[in-house]
Amino acid sequence: MEYARAPVDTGWSWIVLVANFGAICATIGLTYSLGVYYWEFLQVFNASKGTTSLISGLNYGMLCGLGPLYSLCIHYWGNRVTMFLGTVSAASGLIICAFAENIYTTILTLGVLHGAGSGMVYSAAICATSLYFDHYRPLGFGISMAGGGLGNIVLSWLSISLIESYGWRSALMCTSGLTLQGCVCSMLIFPQSKTKIDVENKEKYEIPQVKDTKKSFMKMTIEVCKNPAFLTLLIGSFFFLNGVGVVYTHLFAYVEYQNLPPEIGSLLVSIVGLTSVIGRIGLAAIGQHPAIDNIILYAVAIAITGFATVAMAFLTSFVGLLICSCIFGFFVAAFSSPANMSTHILVGQAHFHIGYGFLALAMGLGWTTGAPLAGWLHDLTQNYEYSFCLGGSITIFGALMIIPAKYIHRRWRLKLQQRHFQSTEYEMDEKKC
Repeated sequence: MEYARAPVDTGWSWIVLVANFGAICATIGLTYSLGVYYWEFLQVFNASKGTTSLISGLNYGMLCGLGPLYSLCIHYWGNRVTMFLGTVSAASGLIICAFAENIYTTILTLGVLHGAGSGMVYSAAICATSLYFDHYRPLGFGISMAGGGLGNIVLSWLSISLIESYGWRSALMCTSGLTLQGCVCSMLIFPQSKTKIDVENKEKYEIPQVKDTKKSFMKMTIEVCKNPAFLTLLIGSFFFLNGVGVVYTHLFAYVEYQNLPPEIGSLLVSIVGLTSVIGRIGLAAIGQHPAIDNIILYAVAIAITGFATVAMAFLTSFVGLLICSCIFGFFVAAFSSPANMSTHILVGQAHFHIGYGFLALAMGLGWTTGAPLAGWLHDLTQNYEYSFCLGGSITIFGALMIIPAKYIHRRWRLKLQQRHFQSTEYEMDEKKC
């Protein structure tokens, strides 16, 4: 196994951070803006809300749901190649979708192909940020993932303008051109050189290179899966994204359901994106403080997100939805820096790319099932309030699941230390004999 030290907390680290921000903005921004196309697809293809919701559900599901596979790509190819290939895949999905003639082709291209490419970009950007930063890692996570929020703001308004002027097919073609800018961003992530080994700080800075064997990857994966505290985090994160998908997918249609002008829906979607950008950086700055426990911060932010989702079902005026959207957007940013830092705390840097893959898998499964569930519930009851109440309640339950992770981790580490101590004593006795 070859090891190298990443250029941690250097000037180039911040250049890589800007590249990660740009790649996420150009690629992931559309994922959070699919609610704009959701209304178009409903009218064009005449499909049910539940079926149409599969586009957004599968898009985010593929973005996160194949996390372990993306981790394997990063393990063997590195962050640079993985991000480049992901960008090409995402852009290809948009181009092919522009020629779709039915809802199922749209689901496969915009949902699966674009989502899978976005997942490769997202995973590579997050793992590269973790690799290039140490002291400023929480802030690095927050800034890089803020690109998704900015992309949400830009692409939601841009998509609306393009759809009104040229139609949704041309809008997707234009968006694919912006997505391809992620290829340029990937070129700034240089592979680390084997010669840059720091023997004195070897344990802290060593990272596995892409020439590791398949056996070592499987061994590390098994170690991560045996961590009970991390498994608790995964369960809570699943329920978190299960509820969050309701708002991101159905907010635009919910505004129409409340007989408010479509412009209000566009405004609220952009408000969620703007406050999400602020929240990602704000929560990262809070988590940067040494007195803050990022696991507890993650749980508290999730709970507030859930309450804001439930409140949308009752505060149905423009002012009420505006307030709820601001609160939701700020605290839903918990899936950025607090979630990544919680993963880093529980699995460590050496296993982070694997741990993040499983975190993404849990989040993706949550989103994939949550958004269509809300759509089908509306089809069944013809009432969107039930969907938002259910989504918010599930999110709050996810927060309650995450709180014990901190204490389980403490006991797990103590147990491992005791095993290590007993094993050391046994080896010393064997040598004496």
